[in-house]
Amino acid sequence: MLEMSGPDYSYPGRDVILSIEYSIRMRDPNEPNQLADRLQFDSLRGCSVAFNTETTGFESFKARVINRIAKRHEKAAEFMKDDMDGSDAALCWAIRIANHEVALFRRFILLPTSDAGLFAQWCWSLAASKEGQPILFIGHRPHQEDPNIASPSPTTSGEHGSLSQREKLEGFFHFCDLDDVVVSSFLWPICVEQHLDRYQHFSSSVVIQTLQSPRYAVPSGILATLQDNVPIYAAYLQARTK
Repeated sequence: MLEMSGPDYSYPGRDVILSIEYSIRMRDPNEPNQLADRLQFDSLRGCSVAFNTETTGFESFKARVINRIAKRHEKAAEFMKDDMDGSDAALCWAIRIANHEVALFRRFILLPTSDAGLFAQWCWSLAASKEGQPILFIGHRPHQEDPNIASPSPTTSGEHGSLSQREKLEGFFHFCDLDDVVVSSFLWPICVEQHLDRYQHFSSSVVIQTLQSPRYAVPSGILATLQDNVPIYAAYLQARTK
């Protein structure tokens, strides 16, 4: 079982200023000619909005961003809102934290606009940070090889163990019924950095203490789920091989 005693790594909400960057290309909805030049909208320096990491919900956050952009580029804001409501989004939202003293969100990570899981973890990391500055970028979806925005799909280096071990680790996260976005954008980067290449590592008190530290601030509920399920998952794998 997870030892719950020790330092308290809960953090009060922070009032932060979100820097908004965007670059949007779109056709003028009032121009019937499909060959007409596309409209280009780019953010200007100082485009920002305030929010609180604890009291601002995901829907309110998105509305604030859209309303702020509409003050400068109303057509672009309407395009962003319609794009979010559609089934085949042309735009992506990506988030990062600048001047961050811990390891999370140092690079842009794609933010699903229909799932609040990653937004909640981002807010947690902002609350844990004393100097971290939130940044949001909205633009057209990057190519697969774009090095500036991290994909939300799980990625691990081949240096960190055999393929079979990685498959077991992937299966372990699914077995624990953790949100896919939290796993891919939050837990996988930690696994790569800490060389956690097999599920058995989550039974180690040393690993648990490291993940509890302010550098990672993994919520205690996630840690309890991971640690408690190590022996259960081991028995599950053993039963499957019989």
